[in-house]
Amino acid sequence: MQASIHYIETQTLGPCWVWMIYIGASIVLLLLLIRRLNKMSMKARPGTFGWLLLLGMLITSNAFFGAFLMMLRLETEITPTGIKTRIFPLEFQYHEIFWEDVDRYEIRTFSPFLDYGWGIGGFGSRNASLILWGDTGLQLHAKNGFTLLIGTQEPERLEAALAGK
Repeated sequence: MQASIHYIETQTLGPCWVWMIYIGASIVLLLLLIRRLNKMSMKARPGTFGWLLLLGMLITSNAFFGAFLMMLRLETEITPTGIKTRIFPLEFQYHEIFWEDVDRYEIRTFSPFLDYGWGIGGFGSRNASLILWGDTGLQLHAKNGFTLLIGTQEPERLEAALAGK
């Protein structure tokens, strides 16, 4: 029998400014390459195929990277047995941290630049993080000394779910 889920949150790279930076950098790169290709004289274009191939590869890889960023999401579930997390499409299976392994937890505000940064960070050390964006998260302190910070965009709802666990 599957445990009932008290809380589900799915975060994506949603802020508009992230996409504006990505698209702006892509356009600048594309324009620089096209400008370089246009500056070559007609006589000195024996390497044009190489430049076109490079341009095509950069456009293709940029499109794949953009699609990857659009699919990227942090999924968090709180159940009576513990907390499950995964970052899709990097992880297909959920990782569960059981409540009996957690010493204490807190919802806190952090500095993305000074404390942990965004993304998957710190694994292999005593402090790790799963954060896509924002500056609020659920900090878990395990009994073995391991600390995990899971980003959240809904701290009030998360706190209510934790109170009812």
